[in-house]
Amino acid sequence: MRDFFQWMKGRGFWKKSHSAHRSVRRSAIAWGSAIALATGSVAAWGAASPTTEQNAAGSSASQAQNDGHSTATEDARWHDGARGHDELQGGDTSTDDGTSNGTPATDDGTPATDDGTSGTADGDQNAHTGSDQDAQHEAPGATTPAPTPTDPAPAPGATPSSGWPTAATTGVPAGVTLTQMNGLTVTTNGAVIDAKLVKGDIIIKANNVTIKNSKVEGRIQVRPPYTGLMVQRTEIAGPGTAWAAVTEGIGYANFTCDGCNIHGWGKGAMLDANVTISKSWIHDMPVTSESHNEAILSLGGPNYTIVGNRLDSGSAGNFTASLAFLNQWNSFTNTLVQGNLFNGGGYCVYAGGEAAHNDQYPSSDVRFLDNTFGTAANPKCGYYGAGIAWDASGPGNQWSGNVMSTGGEVRAPSAG
Repeated sequence: MRDFFQWMKGRGFWKKSHSAHRSVRRSAIAWGSAIALATGSVAAWGAASPTTEQNAAGSSASQAQNDGHSTATEDARWHDGARGHDELQGGDTSTDDGTSNGTPATDDGTPATDDGTSGTADGDQNAHTGSDQDAQHEAPGATTPAPTPTDPAPAPGATPSSGWPTAATTGVPAGVTLTQMNGLTVTTNGAVIDAKLVKGDIIIKANNVTIKNSKVEGRIQVRPPYTGLMVQRTEIAGPGTAWAAVTEGIGYANFTCDGCNIHGWGKGAMLDANVTISKSWIHDMPVTSESHNEAILSLGGPNYTIVGNRLDSGSAGNFTASLAFLNQWNSFTNTLVQGNLFNGGGYCVYAGGEAAHNDQYPSSDVRFLDNTFGTAANPKCGYYGAGIAWDASGPGNQWSGNVMSTGGEVRAPSAG
């Protein structure tokens, strides 16, 4: 695939012009993402032969596939040994068959340093662009109507005053002992998962579920009609493998992720509607030659609050952005992005108002306030610059107080 992109580049398919290389890259990446997903699934299947535990969990694995999992092996079995997939129907029914010391990710948690390192300039650098979502994620409009934005506009919060999120302030709090359990499907309203090491995905099919003080070695997924998912001080750890490079750690609608530590997934979070992500750290995302990566990705929708986070994309050409709001499926409305630290991507931020889609999906009440654009991945924050895709004409849209970490105002970008 790298040779294919290099061939295209050598024949003038990619231009410095953002709009020109974006349209070509979209067509190529849609094909490439499908190949990567298929390859990752096959590799995952081949990584481990069936075991007695896998056979015993066959019916649960089949249910997991129906819940949107790619393969039974891929879901919750990327670590040593096969893991089952249980169903939580009444409270917390995990088994005490193992413990963990609750240590968060091995990253030292120090804030990103402004070392001025620039992005690589090889063929993959041209992969920086807005993308259509990878093939495994279905457009929300294809299954359920998009929610109507009836909530009041989120109130601006204070910019973090005690430093950016780190391993010490996100994920499992120090001193918590974790009890191991299998991945599971939650079907009981109000269920609580507390102080658990979950070996596999958590699929939410209930309202007002809480996951807290836990580590999930898998993904967390919730879709309409279920609402009210609260994820607090939880680490969402991916395997960092090829299939994970095209997969999100948490998605898709009607949830809050507060104090989360997300790593090892090619997309930290995928948002469809009604999501709050606060005081969280998304970092160390795996890439492949075909992957397209973002710390947070959304293709439109209402009611997003992204406040006080540290979003660390890398300098590789695979990274679209730290925050990629691309109005390709729906309009962004009633959205607050405040007090975040962005690092890396083609642009650090796509702000929800791509010129090519503004007529069909115009944004409104979108506010980018008091954010910091870092230079850890590139001196300009992103390879091309700090931001793009801002709809200055959208009613209620506001861009104010955004700065570079090295000093200086980041002015409202163009629509691109």
